Amino acid sequence: MMNDTTPTRTPDDLRAALVTQLAETGAIRTEPVRTAFATVPRHRFLPAHPPQEAYTNKYVVTHHTAGGEAISSISQPSVVAMQLEQLDVRPGMRVLEIGAGTGYNAALMDELVGPGGKVVSIDIEPDVTAAAQVHLLDTGHDRVDVITGDGADGASDQGPFDRIIATTGVWDIPPAWWDQLAPGGRMVIPLRWRALTRSLTLEQVDDRLIAREVRLCGFIPMQGQDGEKAFPLAEGVTVHFDQDTPVDEALARALDTSRTEAWSGVRITGETPLEGVWMQMACTEPGTGRMVTKPPALGTDLVKPAIPPLNPILVNKGSLAYLSVRKISEEEPRLELGAIGHGPEGHHLAERICEQVRRWDSNRDGDPNVTVYRKSELPQVSEGTVIEKDSSVLVVSMSSGNEDG
Repeated sequence: MMNDTTPTRTPDDLRAALVTQLAETGAIRTEPVRTAFATVPRHRFLPAHPPQEAYTNKYVVTHHTAGGEAISSISQPSVVAMQLEQLDVRPGMRVLEIGAGTGYNAALMDELVGPGGKVVSIDIEPDVTAAAQVHLLDTGHDRVDVITGDGADGASDQGPFDRIIATTGVWDIPPAWWDQLAPGGRMVIPLRWRALTRSLTLEQVDDRLIAREVRLCGFIPMQGQDGEKAFPLAEGVTVHFDQDTPVDEALARALDTSRTEAWSGVRITGETPLEGVWMQMACTEPGTGRMVTKPPALGTDLVKPAIPPLNPILVNKGSLAYLSVRKISEEEPRLELGAIGHGPEGHHLAERICEQVRRWDSNRDGDPNVTVYRKSELPQVSEGTVIEKDSSVLVVSMSSGNEDG
């Protein structure tokens, strides 16, 4: 048997390889972010894991509830890089981070702001902040202030902040974040509406926040925000929707009613990404939510989602319809998008999904326009879909992929 002479890769080697990978894929776009990633030793923020795992482009859950639910993690490096590029942190800035995680993201931002800046990181879980503080001190990032508290309250005694970033899923923008953002400042938050989440680059312009960039992402939800409701339909099937969506108890029996189908005529390959269909629905249809399918329902005839296990759905009172897909013929390799409905309005809802599929098909490069207002300062809106939350209001629409800007 030959001896394995492959040299062991050091943490520095692994970190350099990860930085190269993130730059080649476009997650890292600027030299300051690249330098920060090359400097901060990610493996020191995951001391219970081998360096090979720390420098893999994957997230790692670090804290759970007693019931096993994930409450904190170190995010996937490509997502961390994406958000930092969105945030555009510069030397001397003051930055507020909502969600401390392991402290790794705060360390990267500490590198970006430099000695003349300040990073404040807040988390509601004492175990999380204690571990983050240890990691930050261990890696020489002792300028970072780590606070245990409700992230929704921010850190008023240390503001205003040039930048605010949330590294946890957010359903609403709390008033404190508006108050603590410096004039002309920027927020980067994974905001959820109509049961999907996007990382928004929000710039303050007068009395509003305007999204300059909208990026696909996923985060553990922020504790204490319950504007999204869950409704079980069957064992292994649950729907999630915003609190303003009208539903009644008949929805629980919707899957017991006969199935109706509608087909859009839009054909796709098996590799076609469908996030754009969901976004088209979320910017247009007020009843848009998501259907989560798990065993034992996954892979059965009970439901036939186009995107298992997370699939867009329309609900209204006791009826629902969800995005589906079917094989056209043995000779045709492409698939047809459509919808399956249940309940008294099931067919009508399915037809509405098909209409949104056709709109997406005619504008596949379209991007969402998102403007956020304080709920108390919403002006008269003539265009777009208005989505009210507890403290803020979103006005959303879809732009043409041919538009400049």
